[in-house]
Amino acid sequence: MVSGGVEVVGRSRHYPIIAPALIMVGCLRIRNVVRIPRNNHVEVISAFLTIMIMSLTFSITDGIARGFIPRAPKGNSGRDS
Repeated sequence: MVSGGVEVVGRSRHYPIIAPALIMVGCLRIRNVVRIPRNNHVEVISAFLTIMIMSLTFSITDGIARGFIPRAPKGNSGRDS
C-alpha cells in the first residue's frame, strides 16, 4: 500500500501511511522558527525564503538553495566577524 498508494477519483493517489510522518517532520521544523534572530534581516529573509520555497515546491534542495540567495551579494556566510 505504501509504494502504490490508494487510487482516489481518477488518477489521484493518496499515501495514508506516510502522512503522519510528514506532519511530525513539519511540526519539528516549525518549532525552530522561534530561534531565528529577528534583529538580523539577512537571517530573517533567508529563513523565510527557505521555508516558503520548501513548502511551495515540495523540494528541500530548492528551499535550501534559495535560502542562500540573500547572503550572496555581500558574501555573508552567516558567521559573525
